[in-house]
Amino acid sequence: MRICLFCIISVFLFSSCATIMTGDKAKITIDGNISTPVTIKADGRTYEDVSLPQQIEVPRNGLWKHVMIAVDSTNSVTFVPGKKTNNWVWGNLLGPGLLGLIVDDLITHNINKPRYDTFFIQAHDTLGRCSLEVKYYPEPKKHVYRFYRHEIGAQVGFASNTGSHRMERMGNYLEQHLNYEADFMCNYFGPYSLGLHYYYFLNRQWAIGLKYAFAHGYSPYVLGNIEGGMGVCDVRMRSHLMTAAVKWHWYKYDLLEFYSKAALGVQHRHVYCSFNDEAPYAYIPDEREWLPSYQISPMCMELGRKRLRFFIELGYGNEGIFSMGISTKI
Repeated sequence: MRICLFCIISVFLFSSCATIMTGDKAKITIDGNISTPVTIKADGRTYEDVSLPQQIEVPRNGLWKHVMIAVDSTNSVTFVPGKKTNNWVWGNLLGPGLLGLIVDDLITHNINKPRYDTFFIQAHDTLGRCSLEVKYYPEPKKHVYRFYRHEIGAQVGFASNTGSHRMERMGNYLEQHLNYEADFMCNYFGPYSLGLHYYYFLNRQWAIGLKYAFAHGYSPYVLGNIEGGMGVCDVRMRSHLMTAAVKWHWYKYDLLEFYSKAALGVQHRHVYCSFNDEAPYAYIPDEREWLPSYQISPMCMELGRKRLRFFIELGYGNEGIFSMGISTKI
């Protein structure tokens, strides 16, 4: 049963929509006004003496390689299919296929599809000599690349280190002085955080900004001797964080962009005990204090266009080890 469950979970985690739905080869159509047979060479494969139009298959990890069309030994032309993001990649973000996006699509380049899927070979008679010209379809659009200065977004982080050690020490106090015992927690990865951010881009790579986050965590404890009257007590932590941040975008590929970030600021943290009934007549720790806050995330990735971008971040600090959210540029 466990082996079967493991296999099912693995299929979901490492599934890739682009690979499953479109395969690892792209289809290219070659047409033209050439009446005689031609020879086509693409990615080490040769199609000899074929008539146009002709459809060929090109590996998705070779879309930036040249394809050659030869009429005879002295008259040939080459073109590059080009690449852009496969629309099926977005399906990974709707389910648990995010690892499939990273492990499968990015490694095998199935994240790509041809930028141009139809090529028309136009033959011209120039001073008694035949010359070939390639036309690309769909015809390329003229993109106006606008630089957006402002970015706003929201995120949720998991496994924040805010107050984790202090919560343990307060729990130890409950165990040693009030006879409480730590209760079992299922599917709990430590304190989490909810945050908002604003960035101002100095240029296309560097941005500075402000971040606010609210972190919350708890640890349940139960009274070892139920007859004592007290049943359950939660050690809780609440923290408000305000930090200044800097972000460096160091690699961009179509709609996919990688960056690193660092943040430093202050936080107001409250660690206290929450009883299910009246608190016992004893000293109960309750701490409110101002502390420095920080976050270092060296490996971050965002995907999307300016209006809606999805991002994930891996790092260490008060926001958490793993964070994910959405942002927009204006």
